[in-house]
Amino acid sequence: MEDERRKSEDLIQCVKCRDFYIENENKMGSCTHHDGFIYDNASADLAYYSLTEATLYLSKIESEAMNDSDRREALEREKNKFKWICCGATLQSGAASTGGCKKGKHGFIDESRQSQPRRNQRQPMQRLDQEMLIEWETACRQVYNDQWIELMRYRS
Repeated sequence: MEDERRKSEDLIQCVKCRDFYIENENKMGSCTHHDGFIYDNASADLAYYSLTEATLYLSKIESEAMNDSDRREALEREKNKFKWICCGATLQSGAASTGGCKKGKHGFIDESRQSQPRRNQRQPMQRLDQEMLIEWETACRQVYNDQWIELMRYRS
């Protein structure tokens, strides 16, 4: 009884799209996300970035562009350097950054554990923790690592 109530009422934050969902309403197509990682297309080593790192960097660039009219054009070009490995899309900042190239169900299923761990089940709203975000980003890197290596070879 308690489990059914929880599945129909408690909000859970999705590790893939960062939106909140209710387990009983989680249907195929309700989660739009990128399942790859972000890389710096302007760097020689195509450096990996987490979504948080890249977003903070974009915010810094936008701030500098607004405050330094002499460098505005160069900074605007620099905003396009982050790409998603899964689809090649340029990372956008702000409201334009929502969405993705994949659709599916909310939550991250780790093959070794078979389900997204439930933390603090008694809390009505479950937020992501850093450990879960790192686990998702690591899984994404593993899936697309061969594609990233091929990009590196192409540049050599």
